[in-house]
Amino acid sequence: MHGSLGSALEMLAALPYSMSIETVFVIGGGQIYREALYARNCDAIHIVEIENAFGCDTFITPIDASVFRPWYLSLPVLENDIRFSFTTYVHIRNSPNVDSLEPSHRIGNGLNNMDMYHRLESR
Repeated sequence: MHGSLGSALEMLAALPYSMSIETVFVIGGGQIYREALYARNCDAIHIVEIENAFGCDTFITPIDASVFRPWYLSLPVLENDIRFSFTTYVHIRNSPNVDSLEPSHRIGNGLNNMDMYHRLESR
């Protein structure tokens, strides 16, 4: 266990972990989300946006449009009476010029979430 997200990420970036871990995903807790969103090496945010109202007590902080921009937005999905969509935001420092991409790589193109994950990781 580590006392902070930063110390956990430092450990994962060092040997022997760095030899086998390429990508780290952060899942939950409000404070962890806040720390991870603005960590210097946060390249992308993969989020499920749920349109239904639920009694929740943990929310992601608003995404800063001067730091991250939308890269992919799926069409809404309805499953078990819950409407949701997948959105990927990329850090502006790492995002390619959208105008130079083929139409199949633009927002709302119908790529599934795994296709977009591979697209982001391969850039």
